[in-house]
Amino acid sequence: MNTEISIHDNLVLSYTIDCVKKTIVLHTVFYGNEPHEHSGIIFSEVFAYHFEGDNFQTILFDIDQVSPEEVHSAYRDLFERRKNYAWPFSYSTEQELLGKLNDKSIRGFLVSSSYGMEGFVLAEEMRITLLLKD
Repeated sequence: MNTEISIHDNLVLSYTIDCVKKTIVLHTVFYGNEPHEHSGIIFSEVFAYHFEGDNFQTILFDIDQVSPEEVHSAYRDLFERRKNYAWPFSYSTEQELLGKLNDKSIRGFLVSSSYGMEGFVLAEEMRITLLLKD
């Protein structure tokens, strides 16, 4: 993770999900400075994700890297509800799910906001890039 570029208080302008490339990109802007900073938060080799509460005005608080176990614990009900629909894949036990995530070097990323969308991404990598200043 790139800790040099802050995403705290960034407004989410849009996000794209590429199912073939298994990537998610959050396009954000920070209006607190002049020039305004546009950043891309890029998740690579995405295994699963869940966003909720998008009110089209999301202000990010932080994205914390955590273990897959922490994501599973925080969203246990969601995993249990979606299990019979092969989400995030077909598995029989919680141990099988967590074992596969750990075998693939999957990391958890908890997305928190001051306002709007929250959720998680299970992916191999997250990086933040400064796209431009206007």
